[in-house]
Amino acid sequence: MAYPFGTTNPEVKAALRALGIVYSRGVMSNRRMSYFPQDWLEWQPTAHHKEKIMELGEELLKNPWGLKMLYIWGHAFEFEQAGNWYIIQEFCDKLAGKDEIWYATNIEIYDYIQACKNLIVSMDGHLVKNPSAQPVWITCGDQLYKIDGGQLLSL
Repeated sequence: MAYPFGTTNPEVKAALRALGIVYSRGVMSNRRMSYFPQDWLEWQPTAHHKEKIMELGEELLKNPWGLKMLYIWGHAFEFEQAGNWYIIQEFCDKLAGKDEIWYATNIEIYDYIQACKNLIVSMDGHLVKNPSAQPVWITCGDQLYKIDGGQLLSL
C-alpha cells in the first residue's frame, strides 16, 4: 500500500492495522540504504526515480554485502509524462542479474525482516532456532550461515 501523496494519520494507521495491512509506503526519500522502518506503516523509500538513482545503484554495487535495502519508487505515468523511461531502464540494466542482490517485493522484505526478528537465540549464543518457514541468513564471526525454516542451528 502507498499513501495518497504520502499523507496519513494515527486513525488511518489504526484502520490499516485492523484490516491486517502490515506495511505502507510514504513519499519522503531518506537516501539511506541501511534503513529499515521501526513502524512498517511509515515506510519511507530510499529515493524517487528522479532523484539520482544511478548514484545509489553504483554505491550499492561497490559493496553489496550486508543487510541493505535500496528502495526506489515512482509511477509509470510519471515516466510517460516526463518522457524519461530511460532513467529506470538504465538503472535496471546496471543492477540486473547480480547474484549478490536479492530482488524482492515489499512483502518479501517485510516477511524476511520479521523472520529475522523472530529468531530464538540460546543464552550462550551457541544455538539459533528459526521458528518461521522463511530461511534467513546470519553471520557469526566471519562465517555466513543459512538457517532454514524450523531449523535449530548450533554455532
